[in-house]
Amino acid sequence: MKQVLMVLMVLSVSLFGQVYTIPQSHAAIQVYNAVLTGATAGVSSSAFSPKDWAGVATLFIKGDTTGASVVLANQSDSCLTIGLQLKAGSMGWGRPYDETTTYARIDTVARSLINTGGNVLYLNLANKVPDAWAWADSARFWMSIGTTDSLTLTLEVGGQ
Repeated sequence: MKQVLMVLMVLSVSLFGQVYTIPQSHAAIQVYNAVLTGATAGVSSSAFSPKDWAGVATLFIKGDTTGASVVLANQSDSCLTIGLQLKAGSMGWGRPYDETTTYARIDTVARSLINTGGNVLYLNLANKVPDAWAWADSARFWMSIGTTDSLTLTLEVGGQ
């Protein structure tokens, strides 16, 4: 009888027990901090490891034109296009299968938002990047503005 009660107790604990998964937190890291100059090919940020990023990831954007020595020279007349590039091991930087570009376009930020000095924006990447990015060895952001423009720009990424 004691054995039957013991088996029932073990089964009830295993049936009603809960498993908790603690997400890995990734503090925001700076991946770009320079004057972005317009170029046909665009410019890439520093690479970072997206390994084990499961959950919400956020890209922080600060287009600051107030600290430039010549303020008007660092104001973009065009919007900021942001994309994502992924790398697998020694194969190099890839591109999405269904796109002809070398990056997956995430979003385009209006010029009125990036030309406001000290204005910090953020993009929730959970709905904008493919889930497979957490399996890549490296990731980096691709940025582009008009070919004759320049913009003082800082990017940081963080999440789980």
